[in-house]
Amino acid sequence: MALAQTDATCSPDAYTGPSAAEYKRLSSDIDADCKGRADDLRRKHEERLKELEDECLRQKRILAGKEDVHADEKADVKEQEKVVAKEKMDVKEAKIKVKELAQCPPELVQAKEELAEQEAIPNDLPQDIDAECKAQKLVLEKEACVEELRAAERVLSGHAAEHSAEKSDLSGEESEKDHAATKIPPQEKRVEEACQAFEDLKKKGPSQHGFDELNKRCQDKKDALLKEADAAIEALLNDYLRQKKILEGKEDVHADEKADVDQQEKVVVEERIDVKEAKVVVKRNAHCPPELVKAKEELSQQQAIPNDSSEDIDAECVARKAVMEAEQCVEALRKAEAVLGTQRGEHKKEGSHLDAEAQEEDEAAAALPPQEKIVCELKAALDAARAARKGLSSSSPSSDGDASPASSGEDAASASKEKSEKKEAEEQQESEKKSAATRSAAGVAVVAMLLAAFVQG
Repeated sequence: MALAQTDATCSPDAYTGPSAAEYKRLSSDIDADCKGRADDLRRKHEERLKELEDECLRQKRILAGKEDVHADEKADVKEQEKVVAKEKMDVKEAKIKVKELAQCPPELVQAKEELAEQEAIPNDLPQDIDAECKAQKLVLEKEACVEELRAAERVLSGHAAEHSAEKSDLSGEESEKDHAATKIPPQEKRVEEACQAFEDLKKKGPSQHGFDELNKRCQDKKDALLKEADAAIEALLNDYLRQKKILEGKEDVHADEKADVDQQEKVVVEERIDVKEAKVVVKRNAHCPPELVKAKEELSQQQAIPNDSSEDIDAECVARKAVMEAEQCVEALRKAEAVLGTQRGEHKKEGSHLDAEAQEEDEAAAALPPQEKIVCELKAALDAARAARKGLSSSSPSSDGDASPASSGEDAASASKEKSEKKEAEEQQESEKKSAATRSAAGVAVVAMLLAAFVQG
């Protein structure tokens, strides 16, 4: 029976993987998540750029006299009067601090850039959460450094007018106020530093490293889908080619059927092991769903607390890891439940069937479907697997406007298709060569027989 005649009626049920539409949806979900994270990374960069621009403009207004330099300090003038003596003693120390901490503002900008990168990268592993928490701590550290710098600058930024306005009991200040004034950083310098930080970040643009790592993670997930699809095709192709050889008479049918019985027995044993393991997993992980709910509630509480200290960040980091661990536990539980759900009841049926085959070997072949149908259905399943694979051959452009992150996946898809089709074609050619050789040998034998008959006659 020609395969073309049976393709329409043969079932592709031997292929149990995702359909092309499902693969496409899974791939699109990965792309959408990648794009959303990249957009968020770009947005945070723009926010930092706006902050630096606003500070540059503010310092320019101060230089132009359109904004009071000490507007925020005047609200604390009474408190300042109580600690004027201390401030004077701190002038020397403040000068040292200003010099030592001058790099803190640009370092804070860089730390925020790094944090944005870490936040954009999916937290697939505990190490990802650790890296993000480390970046949060660095931002906290640099913010404290900048705050200390600004405090030191305020100590040095007193004007002669402020000193003269202080109470008369602060005698002796007159001899020091001019000296203190000389410590004031020139406003021009503040403008230069603030505007330079803005220009530097504007010129640098968003970190390409963040986009590269994000796209790599997204591509790794899509490659995993490709690997899954390729494995399904490879397994079906090997089975199809083997059964096709049997159909064409190139392998001993009964020997192969006996091998099939042995293989089926092995599969049933493995499935029984899987079921046994699944039962253990279900029992062991039964506590995970309520723990996941509890872990998410704890994380929500930690996220509501401002991260004012390293301890706050550590607590949130621990909560996020707990959620990740619980999610993985629930995922394992659901998979085990699926194994039990699909396999329950099948083992008894398969076991009795195999027992009958083992007892009566002569009936084994008769118990199997016709070989033509076996080949036809494997071919239908193989075609279904290849059709499903095509759902992974297209993808949206990458989030940063460069080459599509799925371009390597498309190349892999093409290479996989060519490989499987080449293997199938080579098997077909080999089969045809053997058939030709068999026909040639048969022809020689016939000629020899005729010649022998002629000689004897």
